[in-house]
Amino acid sequence: MVLGEYTNGYFAHGVGPTTAKAPVGWMERLVRVDVEPLVPGRRPVAYCMERHDMILAKLVRGEQRDVDYARVAVRAGLVNAAVLQTRIDDLPVDAAVRSHVKSIVLGLVAK
Repeated sequence: MVLGEYTNGYFAHGVGPTTAKAPVGWMERLVRVDVEPLVPGRRPVAYCMERHDMILAKLVRGEQRDVDYARVAVRAGLVNAAVLQTRIDDLPVDAAVRSHVKSIVLGLVAK
């Protein structure tokens, strides 16, 4: 699902359960966000990935902009590197990818 930027004032890509490679249990940790209604009488709701799950899914994707995003999130205190580390083994990817993500997270802490 893609919501139109011109129709609603924002652009969003919907993500299904198989799109993101997030840690096991990520769907139980979704965060409900009530959205300001644009149409009277409607109460739109969004369910967003919990911060740590989102960062790990981005690191699995592995683009430099995702690593930069994770670095800023850790430095700003938006995510806790220890929580990231505890969830790495729950990523539904092969051991090589998990190892790579683990080295990135360790690098975020060391810098």
